[in-house]
Amino acid sequence: MLETRTLSISFRWVVVLAAAGIAVVSQAQVPDLLSAFDAGARSQGAGGALNGAVGDTFANLYNPAGLAYVDRTTVQIARRNFPSSRSSVTGSYQSPNVRTSPRAGGQKISHVGAAVPIKSFRKRADGVLGVSYSVTGVMDDVAFGPASGLPLGGGVSIRNFLEQRKVQTEFLTLGYGRTNQAGNLAWGFGLIVANQSVRFQQSGTLVDNTGTPISGGPAVISFPNESYRSTGVGLIAGLQYQSVQNPNLSYNLSFRSPIQMPGGSAAGNYSTIPGRIMAGVGLRYNGLREGKDDYFVVGANTQYLFGGNGSQSFQRRDQLGFGLGIEYNLDFNSARIPIRLGYSALDSDALGFGEVLGVSYGIGYTPAHGRFSLDLTYFRPRYGGQDTWITATYRF
Repeated sequence: MLETRTLSISFRWVVVLAAAGIAVVSQAQVPDLLSAFDAGARSQGAGGALNGAVGDTFANLYNPAGLAYVDRTTVQIARRNFPSSRSSVTGSYQSPNVRTSPRAGGQKISHVGAAVPIKSFRKRADGVLGVSYSVTGVMDDVAFGPASGLPLGGGVSIRNFLEQRKVQTEFLTLGYGRTNQAGNLAWGFGLIVANQSVRFQQSGTLVDNTGTPISGGPAVISFPNESYRSTGVGLIAGLQYQSVQNPNLSYNLSFRSPIQMPGGSAAGNYSTIPGRIMAGVGLRYNGLREGKDDYFVVGANTQYLFGGNGSQSFQRRDQLGFGLGIEYNLDFNSARIPIRLGYSALDSDALGFGEVLGVSYGIGYTPAHGRFSLDLTYFRPRYGGQDTWITATYRF
């Protein structure tokens, strides 16, 4: 009789856990880097305000029309920190209190790209080809329960409660861009192959009010327990336009399709990477110091992320974001020093994720010959900490 009752208790709490799904993570305000992770574009130092107007290998990521303005074979590599977070869970499993603290994480390669004018290997051919690898989304959150156990109710607790959520999204993009004959209108498109690794795990031991593990049935939580990789294909296209009346005024517009990512279960998967519509404007001012080729650019950018589809573990909804920033370029004869400052924001996508917003700033160095440049960028998010990345560019 006692054995039958023990089995009933164990099975009942297993059902409760499965039904509750990830009640814990729905409360944790983890910074939303599934969509807002920047691989290291120089423009991010200006709040990402000029992302849609870049003319380097990052155009593959934001607006392939920018490839059209690459006049020499260009290679780039970026390295940055991959943020993580740690959460402590108190209260109960059904009504948790979660405190999340950010961590800088380790430094890794986040972007490698090359852009090649077609005329460099085929005379009289127009346009520029670009290929790039970029990390576009990350999450690395670990949540711990109290040492005394996380109460479930009815005298049952979860001892050694541990939850892990880890996602990394990578884009491999092949792009093409070209201009019209006048050179004031550029257009481009690209093919994206997205690779994504997802890991979601919960573990812990069910114990009674005396601390004794419950026997007679599954005593260890694993609802769900997933680890898989998936691949999907998407498209990106864009335009850049310089005003005929004012060549220092430019506009940009780009579109990226949602990308279906098969695999996983209804509880643990992240089945659709959101599509994105991005629009921006930039205005350049010249002749700021007599006898020097100084100039600065003021930019604004807005983006709308749509069509994402996640799960209980990785919820997705439409998001709106913007960036504002300036870039001041100092001419020192022997070198050019760009200084950047900006502010960017992207609202929260769903319960369980916090908005990403904060101030960014950066500095660069380009020798007079213009072949090599180095850019440092810093971002201070509202949730604390500091993100840093470095981008190296070489033009042949």
